[in-house]
Amino acid sequence: KKAHHPQLSRRHHLTHTLTSHHNMLTRTATASLRLARRGVLSKSNGHIGRGFASTMRAVVVHETGDAGALTVEKEYAVPKISDGQVLVKNSFAGINFIDTYHRKGLYPRDLPFIGGQEGGGVVAETTPAAEAAGISVGDRVAYSVFGSYAEYTAVPAAKILPVPDGVGVDVATSCVVQGMTAHYLVTDAHAQLIKPGEWMLIHGVGGGTCQWAAQM
Repeated sequence: KKAHHPQLSRRHHLTHTLTSHHNMLTRTATASLRLARRGVLSKSNGHIGRGFASTMRAVVVHETGDAGALTVEKEYAVPKISDGQVLVKNSFAGINFIDTYHRKGLYPRDLPFIGGQEGGGVVAETTPAAEAAGISVGDRVAYSVFGSYAEYTAVPAAKILPVPDGVGVDVATSCVVQGMTAHYLVTDAHAQLIKPGEWMLIHGVGGGTCQWAAQM
């Protein structure tokens, strides 16, 4: 008997959401930052036995502050993954307000750190536990974990969101943080007191999260 796994169920639900909201995702894709435009996702040097570079480009914060605190480093070590994780080669990273809170130190993090917490790309390396969860090298995925302003990010398998056929990785990446926030607000907030058929007042529908919420 196959046991119910809440993380896998959540991944399935979010995959369905990505597919059914494709048109809306396209309109919000401009929220995604393609790091290649800043030279962050270009090819690195130093191949190792894993089949890809040992170093990568990454946007690193050594001291908190304004936008000048973001430093593009060209030889940052590629993360090593442990069992249950995958390594994603990023094509896109989303920009969210919370990124500025981390950069400024409003939400403290251990220094130094790689910025961003929303990304998408292709799985470059897996582990046995990740493969058991159905994730393979070459899969197109999106995710929300720290360290997305880089060529590669180590991501727990449970945090991986498969990108359905017909949905661009750029589009999928742009919706992860805002989309999940909106989904939580309209389905689980207020002890699930919001029921189908009830009216809701949504402020600021020009923003990404509220655009999602208004269509849920």
